[in-house]
Amino acid sequence: MRPFRLPQQLLQLSRASKRWNSTVPPRKKQYKTLDAGDITFFRSVISNPDSNVITSLKPAAVDEAGWKEVEEVELGGYNEDWMGKYKGRSVAVVRPKRTEEVSKLLAYCYKQNIAVVPQGGNTGLVGGSVPVHDELVLNLSGMNTIRSFDENVDDYLAAKGYIFPLDLGAKGSCQIGGNISTNAGGLRLLRYGSLHGNVLGLEVVLPDEEDSLEIFGCQTCRLYLLRLVDCAEFR
Repeated sequence: MRPFRLPQQLLQLSRASKRWNSTVPPRKKQYKTLDAGDITFFRSVISNPDSNVITSLKPAAVDEAGWKEVEEVELGGYNEDWMGKYKGRSVAVVRPKRTEEVSKLLAYCYKQNIAVVPQGGNTGLVGGSVPVHDELVLNLSGMNTIRSFDENVDDYLAAKGYIFPLDLGAKGSCQIGGNISTNAGGLRLLRYGSLHGNVLGLEVVLPDEEDSLEIFGCQTCRLYLLRLVDCAEFR
């Protein structure tokens, strides 16, 4: 039996123009291209902006409170998934630390028509956490405080005689937000059920101009999670 080989034309697909055997959709014209004014606003609402607002854009000449732009290669870890299948061209990454910062950012982006891609540990395999084009990367890796078990959840629960219902190869790198939005299964799925069945509530920042923050209880939470899965699987 001859070994299976990918067709030569598939092997030669350009990462810049293809997303793993599928054509990249055209960039929608209604979305704004980021400029120095947007970076100035992001820096005004993000704590420790010198380390939590990363951009390859240069500050405007009139901007006295400027910043040091980075080389595009330094944004590679945010623009490309860890398997190298999917690659975007974002020029800016923001890393908020608090819910209020996320709310202000999304309200601003809504008003300015700035496309946003949320990103956690960037361990997904379907390209859902990296830009398609030049969207703003909203990296939430800094928002990892566990409100009632305030450290690595799996290790902490084990020491107290409990078990986290999710077990993945990417544990330690992935984040709970991405796990929930994709309804990640893992090794304990058959015993403990889907992750959605183990979520009791969510605090959600809505992408609107009102700085909206919603807290969902158990039943409403599950309906919202179904919408998240739709977005994650068919993005």
